[in-house]
Amino acid sequence: MSFKLIPKGFLRAAIICVLEKKPLNGYRIIKNVKELTGFWTPSPGSVYPLLKAMRKEGIIEKCENGAYVLTKKGKKLAKKLKITREHIRNSFIDLISIACEMEKSVIEKEMRKREIALKALDEKIKKMLGAIIREIVKLRKDQRKSCAVVEILEDTLRKLRKL
Repeated sequence: MSFKLIPKGFLRAAIICVLEKKPLNGYRIIKNVKELTGFWTPSPGSVYPLLKAMRKEGIIEKCENGAYVLTKKGKKLAKKLKITREHIRNSFIDLISIACEMEKSVIEKEMRKREIALKALDEKIKKMLGAIIREIVKLRKDQRKSCAVVEILEDTLRKLRKL
């Protein structure tokens, strides 16, 4: 199964959209479809046969200067396309809004979990610092042990600063 980036029927809608603005020749239609999508340049091999079919269907006419223009039928289709595009855009905006709310909820839940974990770590650190201070107070009477405590604390401080 192959994946198609551009869905079937999209070129017809794109041509109607670009011709809604002004009459264009085939070359300009291709360029304007590229501008409209921002990424896709339809091939002349797909554009010109479709223009011929759209002429037969009465959606467009070819002017004497070679430009294509929408007929009444084409203008009605352009109006329907505009309504459909607006509906799709609004539905997409609603979908994005729902997704953002869900993401916000997930983020808030994760932040609460982390906050709880950080509070638990803070408590653990406070207990450890309290125990360390109690041990230091016991050892400070012995000068040799006090010097060793200072070395341990200096080494610990260096390691902490490297984190």
